[in-house]
Amino acid sequence: MRWDILKRKNVALLVTGSLVSYLGTLLQNFALSLYVLKMTGSGAQFASVLTVAMLPRILLGPFMGVFADRFDRKKTIVGLDFLSGLVVAVGAASYFLSGELSMGMIYFMQVALTVISVLFEPSITSVMPSIIDKSELIDVNSVKSVLRTLIEFTAPILGGILIGFTSIGVIMIINAISFVSSAISETFIDIPKRAPHKEALNLKTFFDDFAEGFKFAKNDNVILAIIFGGIILNFSLGGLFEVGIAFVLKEVLHVTDSAFGIFLSVILIGMLIAPFAMTSVFKKIETTKFMALSFSLAGVITVLMGGVIVAATQGLFSNWLMPYVILAVLSIVMIIFIGACNIVIGTMLQQQVPIEMMGRVSSMLGALITVAMPFGQMLVGVGLDYINPGLTFCIGGVVAVGSGGLLYQLTKGHRAALKAQVDTQQEA
Repeated sequence: MRWDILKRKNVALLVTGSLVSYLGTLLQNFALSLYVLKMTGSGAQFASVLTVAMLPRILLGPFMGVFADRFDRKKTIVGLDFLSGLVVAVGAASYFLSGELSMGMIYFMQVALTVISVLFEPSITSVMPSIIDKSELIDVNSVKSVLRTLIEFTAPILGGILIGFTSIGVIMIINAISFVSSAISETFIDIPKRAPHKEALNLKTFFDDFAEGFKFAKNDNVILAIIFGGIILNFSLGGLFEVGIAFVLKEVLHVTDSAFGIFLSVILIGMLIAPFAMTSVFKKIETTKFMALSFSLAGVITVLMGGVIVAATQGLFSNWLMPYVILAVLSIVMIIFIGACNIVIGTMLQQQVPIEMMGRVSSMLGALITVAMPFGQMLVGVGLDYINPGLTFCIGGVVAVGSGGLLYQLTKGHRAALKAQVDTQQEA
């Protein structure tokens, strides 16, 4: 893995800024979930906070890419990070002035931050391909993946310590500072300016731009494969991992709380291994072939997990320890492939989509994934309740294997074109 890529000023500023704000956001989300549950004691109220935050992403997400492709990217990401810091600071001020954080203020912050993020994300997605060579994107994305995983591992621990010794208001101030710090670092990034649009933005040009992005994505099989892969990853495998694993451990194997926590911590090893595996294997296998292979192998591992779970439900193990260990090992391997899929999808998107359309295509992908995730979780939940949990895993695995085959077929033309290009260059 090329850690030396962080020595480049633009890359270091962009990665550091995004990771600092990401840590602040995770700390606040962790503390906020505990605060809402403690204040209301209601699972419905807690779920409503998550739902309210999701709605702007579903409703506005597909269209925000139009603005991302038209506005100056540097001004956009800097301004939005400052605005996010301001929103969180307003929430913190409300807490310190009134002594509590009302549900109304929580809803306001969640909606405002989500609206900001649905414009920020497609804008920043197009920055990295503008400041480094496309052949180096896999190195940057792998490094970012390792660092994000480490932050995801430490954030709950740090959040628990902070909430124990301080308050939700202090954590919100930390998050506000993280956004402002990120904005300041982004002001020093050298981002090439794009050619201005010939036509001013109005209702007609807005929908013309949106239609152009939709048409581009629809007519490119590689982009379709990326979008399809992102949806399946979150609909099928994501649902099994987010809902299925917890259900099996607690309701089928009846493991202790400490064993449950250890399991979740151990499988993070897979998330750390994936980027290292990517950088050593990725460049040896063509990108689309690697994506299809990763999906299929993740599906095979999921089917094997389903077989272990079926055996456990039939009493073929004397206690929970043996299936627990087997599932932990298989989960680590599955997470390696899922992590690889995530990195490949992100890298392919940045490599395949022209910079001038990156915002529109990435925002469509983000919106579809947002919709797919809860539906996948609900479908997995229904399967766990009405059929053998192991069969639910087997079905999800078969879907992933089939998706890998479909992705391979969708991108066959792309591989043939690359081969023809290489043959032409060799003949010349």
